Amino acid sequence: MRWLYTADHAQALAEALAKALDQGQSRELTGHWIIVPSGICRHWILRQLAKHLNNDLAGVQVLTLHQFALEIFRRMKEPLPQVIEDKRYVALVWEILQEGGHEFVYPKNDPYPTVRRLYEVLRELRDAGVSGEEAQWLCGAEPFEGLSPRAIGRAQNLLALYHRYLGRAGAAQWTDGPEMMIQASERLRAHIGALALPPLWLW
Repeated sequence: MRWLYTADHAQALAEALAKALDQGQSRELTGHWIIVPSGICRHWILRQLAKHLNNDLAGVQVLTLHQFALEIFRRMKEPLPQVIEDKRYVALVWEILQEGGHEFVYPKNDPYPTVRRLYEVLRELRDAGVSGEEAQWLCGAEPFEGLSPRAIGRAQNLLALYHRYLGRAGAAQWTDGPEMMIQASERLRAHIGALALPPLWLW
């Protein structure tokens, strides 16, 4: 496997691909994988490529990170993870809040909007790859030096909730999108030579 190019935003990747195409390397893109974060990004990159290839995209592979992760499992000849994405995660947050130990204020007659917002923040941490161990460490006073006691308390409450949330979701053996990505990246690091991946362009 070869990393041909990495970019931190779509325009930079599109420009690099356009430059390769303008230099007559369109045939070399056949068999390469272009990895992008989402389906929207995938459609955007395909539109940019179509402009340079006269709409002839045969052999051009543009994969989302989700598709790339699934391909890693296929090449490992492992069953594809059963990814669960539904309201059970929000319900889990509400269950933990009802058990106490977290000082979050929410309307008693309609807690759902607050619980949903808390879940969205927890999901941001999850998408960023923050582990339970990192959440525990962040709950200490040292990372929050210089903040007000109120801000420190809020951050520590949120991270404690996140730590419990990860533990419970893990015990239930639920696999969400971020968990699948973590599993795929572990296999990629451990077996990168055996996966026989093609050259990659990565956003």
